[in-house]
Amino acid sequence: MEELDREGGYAITHVGVLRQKEKRLFKVTEAIEQIGQLGFFLTLVEGKWSFPMLLVGTRNGEIVFRDLSAKARINQWGGNWRWSPSDAKYLDVAYKGFVSLRNDRNWRELIAIILEFYARANTYSTVELSVLDSFTALDRLASGYSLEDVNPASKRIRQALAKGGLETQSPPKELYTFYDDFYKKNCPAKTADCATILADFRNGVVHGNRVIRPGDKRNRPNLEDGDSSNPPLPFSLMITAMELGLWCLEMSLLYLLRYNGQYNDRLTRKQEVPINLA
Repeated sequence: MEELDREGGYAITHVGVLRQKEKRLFKVTEAIEQIGQLGFFLTLVEGKWSFPMLLVGTRNGEIVFRDLSAKARINQWGGNWRWSPSDAKYLDVAYKGFVSLRNDRNWRELIAIILEFYARANTYSTVELSVLDSFTALDRLASGYSLEDVNPASKRIRQALAKGGLETQSPPKELYTFYDDFYKKNCPAKTADCATILADFRNGVVHGNRVIRPGDKRNRPNLEDGDSSNPPLPFSLMITAMELGLWCLEMSLLYLLRYNGQYNDRLTRKQEVPINLA
């Protein structure tokens, strides 16, 4: 593990067995379904693709199924942040909530799509790409709450965050101050909350942003409510905004799981913080 932490790459770190209660037989297709479900859950836990691989099925001691193709979705070992605590009992709580969510036909496919964006956003080395994917994941989450027709995007994301009681979360201080000062001078109708900051940051990535000059109409007027021009962000604040987007997404997913346990807070870097989102 020390070598992995130091150099990254791939290694076999865990071995597991899937079996029915009372050792009853089950079909290969049933096993593959369970393995896939576990893969999506581990991806949520690790913040990167972490599907089980190198599969071997046995019956009465004989191999009846084998998949050693190593084609499972899996990211290299790296230093990406993970919300999950070290205590396995909390992962058991999270897994039960995840299974319940996957069994809901209204969320089954959608949660897979959201996790696709989440895994990429949490492993990208490019801040702008991470922002696009975390924002898109939050937008897809909003569609799961039937908020597709809510506009502008900041309002849609705000209502999605409100489902988990997250709309009142204050952005990190320096990021809030930067946008609050800008809005007061240029867009007084706006409030520097998480949803507005993330929406404007995302718009700046997609459409570009320029320093406001009187009479300059190149700043995407009327894209959002009122003048939605964005200030160019210092790189340190871009990192903070990226982390804010990922935090909002992680906490929204934990709310969906009705997770009551501990988590590692990426905004404060505090470990094993107790939460109650249900």
